[in-house]
Amino acid sequence: MDNGKLFNSCYGADPSVFAEKVIITPFISLERFKGYCNVRSVFKGALYSGFTAEKKGEDVTVIWSGIGDRLAGDAVLLLRQTRAKNVLFAGTCGGLNDCGIGDLLVAEGAFSGEGFSRYYDKDFSMAKVFKEEGLICADSLWSKKLLRFLKENTKNELILKNGNIFTVGSLVAEIPGNLEYIQKKGFKGIEMELSAVFRAAEVAGLKAAGLVMVSDRPLEKGIGEELSSKEREAFKKGLADVLRLAMDFCCIE
Repeated sequence: MDNGKLFNSCYGADPSVFAEKVIITPFISLERFKGYCNVRSVFKGALYSGFTAEKKGEDVTVIWSGIGDRLAGDAVLLLRQTRAKNVLFAGTCGGLNDCGIGDLLVAEGAFSGEGFSRYYDKDFSMAKVFKEEGLICADSLWSKKLLRFLKENTKNELILKNGNIFTVGSLVAEIPGNLEYIQKKGFKGIEMELSAVFRAAEVAGLKAAGLVMVSDRPLEKGIGEELSSKEREAFKKGLADVLRLAMDFCCIE
């Protein structure tokens, strides 16, 4: 396979338009990111779309990957064709343990629970998943820089957490029994891409960090369920925080 041609097909862009720092998001609107920077060029391919922009004299590329570990992982692996060095994942997660709606979480590691079919095998159990060596870590140095940046630039404006999250292979598999098992293991949240992003970055020789906003509490009120007015306000503020802080971090650090 010609990876150069694959890149051009998937991204619809020349690799030279990509910056050294990249933000990748599975579903947050690119239009919302554009409000925090000066867009220089846009691209749209068969799988991925995005833009390269400038802020405070620094360039950053923002990629919309689509939902799921495979799309996000391949998006990062293909960055080997570019001059990218650092990848920041910006997304959301379901909150577990002490993480509430609107909280921001620096994901220091993500456990790979990837794979749709495994959740529907007749003998499936979360215990089998955790028999695997599945924790994949963010780049330690860049993750620490992210956490320090957030602490220094937000003060008491938001609730900030750090820890590990679980990457699940099926949204429908987020049922109480599975979620309770994951929560008892100490994970702060659950989402669908980050373990693949961290592994792909490792393979591609890129530094990766993860910043996610808690969008729901799946053991109490899951995706699609009506939020209270207080929860809606926390969600709205948390999402705006992720957009602003992800862009600022990539254009300062």
